[in-house]
Amino acid sequence: MPTLAKQHAVLLSKNSLEIVGIKDKLEFPQDLIVDLKISDEEVLKSRIVEFLAKLDVKQKVATILLEDELIFAQTVPLTNMDDVKKQSEEFFKNLPLDQGLLAKKTLTNDKEVYLIATNGAIFEVVRDAFAAASWTVQGVVPLSLFFGFSKKDPITPKEVEGILQNDTLIATADFLSEEKEEEKGNILGPSVFSEKKSSGSKKWILIAAAVVILLFLGLFLHPIQNIQKLTAKPTPTPAPTSTPTPTPTVIPKDKGTLTVHILNGTGTPGQASQVKSVLVGLKYTSSNVTTDNGSTSDNQTTSITFSPSVGKDTRDELVKELGKTFTNISQKDADASAQYDIVILTGK
Repeated sequence: MPTLAKQHAVLLSKNSLEIVGIKDKLEFPQDLIVDLKISDEEVLKSRIVEFLAKLDVKQKVATILLEDELIFAQTVPLTNMDDVKKQSEEFFKNLPLDQGLLAKKTLTNDKEVYLIATNGAIFEVVRDAFAAASWTVQGVVPLSLFFGFSKKDPITPKEVEGILQNDTLIATADFLSEEKEEEKGNILGPSVFSEKKSSGSKKWILIAAAVVILLFLGLFLHPIQNIQKLTAKPTPTPAPTSTPTPTPTVIPKDKGTLTVHILNGTGTPGQASQVKSVLVGLKYTSSNVTTDNGSTSDNQTTSITFSPSVGKDTRDELVKELGKTFTNISQKDADASAQYDIVILTGK
C-alpha cells in the first residue's frame, strides 16, 4: 500500500473522506452533511474513527484538503480600502451559517482580495476523530487554492507531494492557524486589513495607484488604439454630390474591458464566484465581473450570452475554459444595447 514519506493528504467533501494514495474510501450518508451543516456530529466522528482504525499506515500525520463544495469563496477588487472592507464584511455576514460556526480567511494580492469561509464545526469534528484514532492533523486548507475551481480529474500522489511542499500557502490558508492574519507570511500578500508601518502603508498606496493605472490603460488605451487604426483617411477620390453613409462595424473589445455578469443557476454555494475566478485567470478585469444568484436553482445547462462586441477568439477561449468545469454549454447572441458584454448562467 503506497504511503507518503512524511504525511498524508485527506480529501474531505460533503459525501466522503479519502486519503490520497490509499484505495479505501469512506462514504458518508447523503443526509449527514447538508448545506455545510452536520446533522449528527457523533455519527460523523465515529464513522471516521472506525475507518481509520482499519488502515494499515505507519505515518499517521495528515493535512485535510477541503473540496470546493465545503467552501464559500468570493473575490473583491483591491481598489478603495473602505469598499473592500465593507464588501468583505457583507460577504461573511450574509453567509447562510451561524456566525459562531464560521471559519474565515482573507488573502490578498496586488489586484484583489480573496475571501474564504467554511463551517468550522465540520473540520473540528474530523480533526477530533483523527485525534481519537491517534492521528495528527497538521492543517486544514481549501483545495481550490492549489488548482483553482476548474479541476475535474482526481488528485494524484504527485500533485499531493507538490501541495504538501507548499509550506507558505498552507500556513497562510490553514483554518487551524491561531496566528493573527497580519503576522503571517502570505504568498498572495498580507491581509488588506492589517495595520502597517509607514513604509508598508506607502507600499499599498503605490500598489493601489498601480492598479488604478492598469485599469485605466485596460479600459481606454486599447479602444483608442483601435479607433486610431480605423480612422486613417483614405485616398481622396471624386465623389458624387451625395455620399451614402456606410454601415457601422462593431469593433471587438479588448478582453480586459469586457463587462461580465455571472448568475448562479444551480444554488451551489459560491459557484458564481468560482466562475469569476476562472475569468480573472483568463485576464478579465476583476472589477468588470459581477456575480449574483439566478432566478432558478435547478438549471441543467450553462448558457453564455455574448454581445456583438465580443470577438470570436474571446468567445472560443471562454467556452473552452468553462467546458473544463461544465458539461453542457449553450451560446446565445445579444444585441449591441445589452447591459453586459457577456452574461453567464451556470448549470449543473
